[in-house]
Amino acid sequence: MQHSQLLENIAAGQISSIYLLYGEETFLTSQLEHAIINQILQPEDRESNLIILDTDPKPQDLVTLVEAVPFIGEKIIVVIHNTLLFRAQRQDKDTGHDAGQTDATLLKIFGNMPETACLILTTPEKVDKRRKLYKVIEKHGVIFEATPFKPWDSKGIGTWIRSRLKEMNARMSSDALEYLLMLVGNMSRVSLDFLNSELEKTVLYTDNKPISLRDLERILAAIPELSVFAMTEAVGQKQVSKALELMTKQLEAGEHPIKLIGLLAREIRVLWQIKEMIFQGYSVQRIASSLGLSPYIAEKKMKQSQRFTVNNLQRTLLSLAQADIDFKSGRTDRTILEQIIIELCR
Repeated sequence: MQHSQLLENIAAGQISSIYLLYGEETFLTSQLEHAIINQILQPEDRESNLIILDTDPKPQDLVTLVEAVPFIGEKIIVVIHNTLLFRAQRQDKDTGHDAGQTDATLLKIFGNMPETACLILTTPEKVDKRRKLYKVIEKHGVIFEATPFKPWDSKGIGTWIRSRLKEMNARMSSDALEYLLMLVGNMSRVSLDFLNSELEKTVLYTDNKPISLRDLERILAAIPELSVFAMTEAVGQKQVSKALELMTKQLEAGEHPIKLIGLLAREIRVLWQIKEMIFQGYSVQRIASSLGLSPYIAEKKMKQSQRFTVNNLQRTLLSLAQADIDFKSGRTDRTILEQIIIELCR
């Protein structure tokens, strides 16, 4: 089941008695855990009806917890973080319990959970889907694997961003969302904790007004990891003033000019390769596959490549190579980077 669909089910009151939430994208599992708790328990009931453990209890202790009758409200929620119950059986010694006894006790309770209890088990680890414990939860409860988004999964990331904005009662313009997806598509790894933090910061900055492209650019320009990509994007769009402004911010943030030279050189090589592939009749999909890009990013760079001639790109690469040598020998300063960008964007 998709994360968004599961959240909708929880909000609609479709609550299971047992959940296994696992995977390395812990933001998603944490979000689901809090959604379940918020749906079942009122804040004033949580002190008595919410039990959160950071390790697996003994099997019989867990049975006692889920079979307890709530004094207030209708349900007790038991949350177990970092569970080891679903590791491969050869690793069961790590739980400190006898594997056979553990399975026999828990299989019985997992398959017949009391109506007055909800059990949430979470782990960032992979799980062994062959285990009986996994299969009984699959039959009687809900299992969700929180896998990280791929940078090129603009559809999935876009859906998550829209959902998160809706939760915050915020809106973002279509061009701002496209810009954000473009930046994320250039990242080596997508962190939802990072994205969520930036979205919250942006909503606070805009005071709950619709988020515009200009708002987003102002916020994200202060983040070195993203403003580097924004700088190369500005170069690809031949937006010389914006590219120079972003380059200056990078240098003021402590980035070394040699790193920026390397990033620019990589961008120019990609544009040059794309021009050659277009000339040879390659499709968007083939270009994306050959260069390890998402189709979304490949299509954008195909359009950018049309703004440059092959001679211009070749000259720029030679200039960047010479600038790299000059910087390493101390014969130049940042002005050479400015000159290269201006010349390229003419």
